[in-house]
Amino acid sequence: MRRLKILLGGALLTLLVGNGYVFTSAASAGFILTINCRPFGIPTLCDEVGPEEYLEFEGEEFYLGSIAVLTETLIESKLGTEEAHVVCIGTIDVHGLLVQLKPLVVEPSITATTIKFAGCSLLEPLGKKCSVSTELSTKELVGKFSGSPSTVLFAPKEGTTVMELAFTNHGTETCPATIKGIKKLTGEQKCTNVSPETAATEHEIDCLESGSELKLAENAAELKLDLLVHLESLETTPWIIS
Repeated sequence: MRRLKILLGGALLTLLVGNGYVFTSAASAGFILTINCRPFGIPTLCDEVGPEEYLEFEGEEFYLGSIAVLTETLIESKLGTEEAHVVCIGTIDVHGLLVQLKPLVVEPSITATTIKFAGCSLLEPLGKKCSVSTELSTKELVGKFSGSPSTVLFAPKEGTTVMELAFTNHGTETCPATIKGIKKLTGEQKCTNVSPETAATEHEIDCLESGSELKLAENAAELKLDLLVHLESLETTPWIIS
């Protein structure tokens, strides 16, 4: 069986949703600057206020995401005795919340993260018999830095389900019983901050297959995602993760 691969593609979206509220203004949340970031000691988010001069962010700040390379989303796995290939070619929605409430004391965290896909379809030969929704979405995810500024571990906020895919009949064709129904993508994913200590207004987070601890309907799964993120109200501010 080939392992499942997800390759995300799309463009920057502008809707933020978190904790039961809809956020459309930079005034909804925002980091403030506090103490000197160095020495770091633990992973921390900092603002470059001058050459080699950094101040600690404190509070909460919304981020928006876009895909580093425009391409398609591909989900590949084996269900029953058949290979399943789901491709999504539409735009996506990436948003979340960075939280750093106790600078240099508690590691920052990532909450309210959701990724939405569009233009999805099931490729042949299975696509002749089965279909999937044209829109897919993750459950709400959370992330933690796991002791290193270069490593972020993402997992569902509640339970173990990352995403659900509903396989249905394709037109008048009958989807096999071993495939038809809702299949859950479960587990967690380790991602890498590509250049965390390089001051930039946008940072790249790369989620590689080697960091996947995912399953689709109990089959081994992998995730490939190359994401660029920037802070909603600090789009022109160079910042680091160190």
